[in-house]
Amino acid sequence: MRRRELEEFKKALLEERKRIITTIKRKQRDLMERDSDHQGTLSSLLINPAEVSDNSHSREMTAELINRINRVVRQIDDALERINDGSFGICILCKSPIPLERLRAIPYTPYCVKCQMKFERSKVIVN
Repeated sequence: MRRRELEEFKKALLEERKRIITTIKRKQRDLMERDSDHQGTLSSLLINPAEVSDNSHSREMTAELINRINRVVRQIDDALERINDGSFGICILCKSPIPLERLRAIPYTPYCVKCQMKFERSKVIVN
């Protein structure tokens, strides 16, 4: 991969990382504000049980979203490390080049399409 392309990917990854970090901070702040609003009520006995359930579900959804976003940040950090060590654009499993079209769509991907499909098929869903 040419140096100019690597610099473009690095710039795009850094911008995406900054955007995501801003989103995480906003979601965490929103979650903390909701928790403090909920704690500020006179008594848990005065709260509608449905409202408590909705708030709990909303907090869980926000926490899961934050976890997913954090995973993307780690993937971006890993991609930046691959740029630094010269392995960016090479599938970490089969060591084949990752097509530029794929990298442009998902610049932090560590896998070629074939290995991504294998990875997804091998995932075990745990609830």
